[in-house]
Amino acid sequence: MLLLSVTTQANNYYFSSVTGDDSRSSLEAQNPATPWKTLAKLTSFFPSLQPGDSVLLKRDETFYGTIISGASGTAANPIVIASFGAGAKPIISGFSILNNWVAAGNNTWETTNPSLNDSVNVLLLNGASQFRGRYPNADAPNGGYLFYESHAGNFLVTDNELGSSQDWSGADIVIRKNRYITDRGKIIQQTGNSLFYTGTSSYEAVDSFGYFIQNHPATLDQRGEWCYNGISKKMTLYLNAGENPNGQEIKASLYNTLLQVWNKRYIYFNDLDFTGANEYAIDIFGNTNIQFNRCHINNAGTTAVIGLSNTSILLDSCQILHSNNNGIYLQDENNTTIRNCIIKNTGEFPGMGNNGENTYQAINITGSNNIIQNNFIDSTGYTAVRFEGDFVEVKNNLVQHFNFVKDDGAGIYTWTGSPAVVYRGRKITDNIVLYGAGAGYGTPEPDAQVSYGIYLDETAGYVDIQGNTAAYCKGAGLFLHNANNINVSNNTLFNNGTQMLLNENHTYLLRANSIFGNMLFSKYNYQPVSHLLADLNDFTEFGTFDNNYYCRPIDDKFVFETDYKVLGELGHAVYDLPGWQNKFGFDLNSKITGTQIPPYAITSLSASNKFANGGFNSNLDSALTFSSIGICHGAWVNGEALDGGAMKVYFDGPNDSVTNNKVAYVIMHVGSVDTTKQYVLRFSLQGTKNLKTFQVYLRKEGEPYNPLVNPQYCNVSTTRTENEFQFSFPQSQSSASIIFEISKDVGDFYIDNIRLSEAVISPTNADDYIRFEYNATANSSSVDLNGIEYVDAKNNPFSGTLTLAPWSSIVLIRKALDVLPVKFSQFSGKLIQKEVQLNWSTTPPPDGSRFEIERSPDQHFIKIGTIDATMNVSPGMYRFTDPLPEPGKNYYRIKEIDADGAFTYSNVIVININTTEKAILWPNPATGSIHLNLPKSLIGKKLALSLQTVTGTILATKQLIASGETISFDISAYSKGLYLLRIDENGEFNTINFIKQ
Repeated sequence: MLLLSVTTQANNYYFSSVTGDDSRSSLEAQNPATPWKTLAKLTSFFPSLQPGDSVLLKRDETFYGTIISGASGTAANPIVIASFGAGAKPIISGFSILNNWVAAGNNTWETTNPSLNDSVNVLLLNGASQFRGRYPNADAPNGGYLFYESHAGNFLVTDNELGSSQDWSGADIVIRKNRYITDRGKIIQQTGNSLFYTGTSSYEAVDSFGYFIQNHPATLDQRGEWCYNGISKKMTLYLNAGENPNGQEIKASLYNTLLQVWNKRYIYFNDLDFTGANEYAIDIFGNTNIQFNRCHINNAGTTAVIGLSNTSILLDSCQILHSNNNGIYLQDENNTTIRNCIIKNTGEFPGMGNNGENTYQAINITGSNNIIQNNFIDSTGYTAVRFEGDFVEVKNNLVQHFNFVKDDGAGIYTWTGSPAVVYRGRKITDNIVLYGAGAGYGTPEPDAQVSYGIYLDETAGYVDIQGNTAAYCKGAGLFLHNANNINVSNNTLFNNGTQMLLNENHTYLLRANSIFGNMLFSKYNYQPVSHLLADLNDFTEFGTFDNNYYCRPIDDKFVFETDYKVLGELGHAVYDLPGWQNKFGFDLNSKITGTQIPPYAITSLSASNKFANGGFNSNLDSALTFSSIGICHGAWVNGEALDGGAMKVYFDGPNDSVTNNKVAYVIMHVGSVDTTKQYVLRFSLQGTKNLKTFQVYLRKEGEPYNPLVNPQYCNVSTTRTENEFQFSFPQSQSSASIIFEISKDVGDFYIDNIRLSEAVISPTNADDYIRFEYNATANSSSVDLNGIEYVDAKNNPFSGTLTLAPWSSIVLIRKALDVLPVKFSQFSGKLIQKEVQLNWSTTPPPDGSRFEIERSPDQHFIKIGTIDATMNVSPGMYRFTDPLPEPGKNYYRIKEIDADGAFTYSNVIVININTTEKAILWPNPATGSIHLNLPKSLIGKKLALSLQTVTGTILATKQLIASGETISFDISAYSKGLYLLRIDENGEFNTINFIKQ
């Protein structure tokens, strides 16, 4: 017994990279005063470790290399790898310090390090991770993507605008093959505008998507950009002019893996810092009961933690930062827990991650009985959390900022992919998911909204989605795609592009889902609350819907949208809640918002009617109907409905689904409309059917008959209604019409009292009324309502202090706004050279008040300036200059704020910055000469052109009167690098960058 107690005694082995010595004995290494030194020694000794032994690395010290675990512990006596001493966690580093930099011209520097690998995935400059050089830069137009018009197989893309002045052979090509695949390959040959490549995933390119080029010296033009030649082991770095890398700390990833644990049991890693792995920081395979507690894992070249076929893995309170590909990638895992972790900055840069699927993700785990709980996941290039398998729980996680490199992904995502595979017992519970950005650059549809909060894809089934919050996602808060047996209950979906999206397509069906007791809240009137799509027009089979709140208080009329196919043709319909209930029998106990918000205020309304025959007193002059199959007709009637004379719209033809859904039009000529003006349309309406809708908008007369404003929807019923629509800043058109876009299904109806008038309209600022709060902690939190009275969507009142339960959220509606004595009497703006000058006048504002100037490209306003009310140019007159307006339309408004915080708004004006004409420089990159074509707006004007270095040295100048002819510069004598061509027109400057090869 005495012998047994001696042989099982646990020992501590100490390591110090400063005072250690690997030649010491194992007995000496058990004394912190005589430690071992290197990770190579630890790896060689690891097989000798016994259950209960500990390896302790000195804090505040750095150890270079790889640990390979060679022994196992037991449940009662695990092996522990931890730290000792005081200070920061001991660092296990995969970096190699780069020295001996030599200037290579054009602000680039080179060094060669034979010890580096064939590829380098991480470079740090003074502790900050840098990305590879790319052409075009990420801040260039289209997000730095070029576009390929055609491709061949999975080896060639052709870009008709590429040019052959720069041979990109040997560089990397990064190809956006679809919305969720971004692949990196090697360019093996360039032939004209065609690039031959190899090394990408099996996904084939899709024409008209984007690509860029990286890892080539010609791409380097911004500080910190780098490229690496794996054959010569040469690193090239771009720095600012006059900056020298020698003396700065520059590190490149050298060791592919920092920790390898294969087929082991009961090893605990505590309080360690892993940094700079060229590929995987931690590689675990076939293990049982391995723990990582309070570890930091930073700057992984691909994936921070990768694992396969493990059981009972624990990651607790770890921090995972700056992984180029994935944060945690665990496949075929069972009984694994990821909790209390911070995972940030994962897959931030396109082209730095891996190819194919399952890339650029924070957590990806497959297997059974796994838990992802209480983690903070921030800034993920693609999907933040993806899981598959039985009995998985994703609970109490805060997920934010995702889908900004690739999209068609989500904050939380799962799929199955085949009806033959059925997973059960999955829960997504009490998570808060925010800011799904979308990644439109590099796609044919850059404005498409394809980022989702919670996304269940392709036959995913048997998932409970309960108590979650999804907000600020460009696509939908919740997306069910061909999913089944999903229980969606007590979730809050707020201010997403659409709150809930259900889509059935391909060969799979959406079935047996329960949507019950949810809060779906659209902040803006252009956001659908619920959107259903189906190839089969079988919405009634999707599941059951009830006891939900469908909220869009700023305009709650048509919150439901459906898209479907009828005999191969696409159909679209919108519904208010009664229409939705009547059509499908859904949501019989559901409600809309208890408190409504006015969508806009009319400051003034012209007495002039742009539709002269608005009363239809004697005829239908200037009004007509049209149907491509001749079934829609208009007639003047007197005394049948509405006020005396009216226009009657009626239908004939067969009563079948095709005819009933054919589009027809009521057209009313109104003359010109102007993009600088706002309009109000009013009319009386009465139908012969209830709960029918049609679209109302302004349209160009004559081909191409394009809408001049976004269509709005109108409800028809057997009861007379008075209707009003506002159209702000339409496309300018000399001949326009009011359009009522209808179908036979609407039934016969009457229109009267048509009035389209110019107006001054102030759209409601939703932020003035709607407040969203969430609590992403395990404890209740208090929210100070600042003395303002609110109600929630159910009309429950709140004032003073609000208490939010853990992992919950609430949407509040302000009951009333204070009315201020100040009034705006005039607000105008004009373009002066490239600046916008704003002028306004008011009644005398109260003492201590101020004006905030707000601008928007789409009427989502941000503050661009503030002036005190005492800064008037004359009594009651104010002026502000916007030096950097956006291209295209710029909407402006002024917010007057009293000293006590009460405020009011001016009307909105629009200033259009014409961007259709610009100077064009080609080719770029160039070798012998560059050529410049000037816009027509400069013809006849005196110009001064100067060719400069990036530091401002003038190399050549030309003085000329612009004639429209091409202007050329010979640049063959200049060295390679980045140059500027500056165009000076009477003190207004335009600068174009180009690369000399």
